Amino acid sequence: MKAFRVTGFSKVLPLAIVAGMIGDYSSAIAGSKLRSTTLRTSGATVRVESQEDIRSDVKQVAMATSAANDDDVFDRQLSPASAQIATQCAPSAPNCTNLLNPNSGIVDPNSGNMGPATDLSPVSPQAIPAAPQTLSDPNSVFSPQQQSQLPPPVTPLAAGQGASTAMSYVPAFMGDYFGGLPTMMTANGSSLGFLNAAGSAVVTNGNSAGIMKLAENTSPLPRDRVFLSYNYFSNVQLVPGGMAVNRITPGIEKTFFNGNASVEVRVPMAVSLNSTTTLDGSGMPSYDTNQYELGNLTTFFKALLYKDEQFALSTGVGFSAPTANDGRIADSQGNTLGLIRNQAWHVLPFAGAVYTPNDRWYAQSLLQLDIAANGNSVATSNGGTLEKNGSLNDPTYIFGSVGTGYWIYTAPDPTARLSRVSFISELHFNSTLQHTDVVYGAEVNTGTYQSQIQNFSGVIGSNIMFDQNKSLLLGYVVPIGGGTDQAFSGEFRVLFNWYFGGVNRASRVQF
Repeated sequence: MKAFRVTGFSKVLPLAIVAGMIGDYSSAIAGSKLRSTTLRTSGATVRVESQEDIRSDVKQVAMATSAANDDDVFDRQLSPASAQIATQCAPSAPNCTNLLNPNSGIVDPNSGNMGPATDLSPVSPQAIPAAPQTLSDPNSVFSPQQQSQLPPPVTPLAAGQGASTAMSYVPAFMGDYFGGLPTMMTANGSSLGFLNAAGSAVVTNGNSAGIMKLAENTSPLPRDRVFLSYNYFSNVQLVPGGMAVNRITPGIEKTFFNGNASVEVRVPMAVSLNSTTTLDGSGMPSYDTNQYELGNLTTFFKALLYKDEQFALSTGVGFSAPTANDGRIADSQGNTLGLIRNQAWHVLPFAGAVYTPNDRWYAQSLLQLDIAANGNSVATSNGGTLEKNGSLNDPTYIFGSVGTGYWIYTAPDPTARLSRVSFISELHFNSTLQHTDVVYGAEVNTGTYQSQIQNFSGVIGSNIMFDQNKSLLLGYVVPIGGGTDQAFSGEFRVLFNWYFGGVNRASRVQF
């Protein structure tokens, strides 16, 4: 048997690497004492003149045996060779391959004795384990504990892919409506009429903040949301010559019955026409157009009738409560000359639908009635004493709205701050179904007879989604056509919605 002499090693420590007992062959080499040692092999004695040759051979052998000791290699911290040797099995144990076992073929570093020869034949390339292809590769050399500590791989999403699972869907109707024409009190020719000098005066009849219909920043379907609407109306026909109105409407909507129904509450308020019109000393009306006014609180109940992946149908009813101020005409001393009490409750039944053929296009529609359940009491001065003239009944309205949009941008990353942007277009139809009412009094008449009030409006705008659950809608309303039925000349809308509930594809109308 020939000997294999290794120059510059102590006790043939590199062969401990062959047995898979030391995790880093280079540290073992660096920590060894430089002395000559002879290994016996089954062939001949070979003398290796350089440590570079040994490093190359030992590295190949270590790689060949590492597959069987992956868990041990990676669970162990690097430590001095002597410390690692001491942690191996007892020399007498069978199949023990540590340095303290004389039968292992590896030398005890403290004895100087040689153990049985170890085969250092070349290692086949197929025996070297391949690097893992992915972090989730079951054949990876990483332990399960180490893999769980690593971040998961990021998979890019195609355009629109995140839309079906996020909280940013079809936006709300932007809406268009302010209300009908103002109520007029007109002198009827009586010699004692308090409006003889002016001829007539405007009374707000509780609508300084306008009338709330459903298609004002809402969806036909139940949603969980908190919202705030701002509307700037230009040239509103509340007074002769028109005026500007700034309206703010906060509200909340909450679902129940597992998201199949909801209740919504809105509280409109505006900087608008003062609900009290004052006559100066000459009997001419003076209008305060910069007064804070509370509108009529409105509540809607919604319920889903049907829904699938592309289509949904809903219905419900709303109620408008008379929370706005009464309309009043007063003289310069503050005495009431004419009064319209805001007493009418309104019932607002509706039906709506949503259609989402894909993750880009969407469409929705609403059809609603506004039915006054009772009238508003009217009283006017008769010789200085208020007398009830009768009840002024609001006409029944019908509102029709259709809208469509297209997502022009969807973020590839569903966690992006700016998640989606869509273009919006809407068409609104508003009409009375009966003539307006008139109440006749001893000195003045209240109301103006009209057979029908009808107008159309077009809306263009955009919906911008942030964080998949916050919607900012910006739009402009243009009245279509003209005539006396036109309530304003233009309107700018800013609507914000924060959605805090879950959604599915059919119920992603928001808004």
